[in-house]
Amino acid sequence: PHRRHVPPVIVVDVERPVRPTVTGVRDGDNGTDVAGNGIPPRVVLQELPGAIQEIRQGQAELRQVSVQLIREQVQDYLGRKEADLIIAAQRFRPALSEGESGREGLRLTAQRLLQTESAFEEVGILDEKGKEILRLSRRSAVTDRDLADRSTSALFREGIRQEAYWGPVKITETSEPL
Repeated sequence: PHRRHVPPVIVVDVERPVRPTVTGVRDGDNGTDVAGNGIPPRVVLQELPGAIQEIRQGQAELRQVSVQLIREQVQDYLGRKEADLIIAAQRFRPALSEGESGREGLRLTAQRLLQTESAFEEVGILDEKGKEILRLSRRSAVTDRDLADRSTSALFREGIRQEAYWGPVKITETSEPL
């Protein structure tokens, strides 16, 4: 008797469409195992587009979690730097109280701050009217002619209220990541 050829039947677990798995290969006529017969089974995975969508959704969720984690790490870092800066600002008070004669003390304190805190590129001191009385930079020389009036800046307005102010990041030709 001549047997007609029946293609193998693939049983796919549809409970988990993200990763369809072949759970068994059986001959359509008599239910015998044909997995080892060398004939590649034909598989149509209708769940594949849904699985791809779920993978993309998972990737988007992973990106969102990663960005949130980075955001929290940056906030933590900035919080620590703000606390460091508050402590450093207290070191400037004695020299500030000496007026013009304390200018060298301000400069030395600013230099120490730049040496010990690699996160800070510049240190500037404003008087009560918002004019710079000192500015030191890690990467460039600052002269008295470079000192500016910052009385209209957000930096001065927030500082006069004794609020921390985080301004925009300024990138120059000498900028480099930490």
